[in-house]
Amino acid sequence: MGNTAGVLILAGAGMAIAHAALPDHWMPLAMIARAQRWPRRRTARMASGTALAGMLLVAVGASLKTLVHQQNEMVGGALLATGRAGIGLSTMGRGSPRWCWWLWNW
Repeated sequence: MGNTAGVLILAGAGMAIAHAALPDHWMPLAMIARAQRWPRRRTARMASGTALAGMLLVAVGASLKTLVHQQNEMVGGALLATGRAGIGLSTMGRGSPRWCWWLWNW
């Protein structure tokens, strides 16, 4: 059991590092830094901040895992209800792909 857990942890860590090396994670930050002519120190600070935010989200997700697992039926029902409402609104012509226009105009 212990050997299997260790292998899984190492495999997960390896996949996480490989996934983080893909350019879709770091390229947008690099392009913004270059376009805005940020110094390397500011770019590093922004990269560290996004990494810390990601770690915080993982910790929050892990702490909420048991709560969501206990409320599995309720969460599933809420997701189905919102999905059906969205489909209903879009078939009636009241749905809009720009429902969150304020988010994109920040």
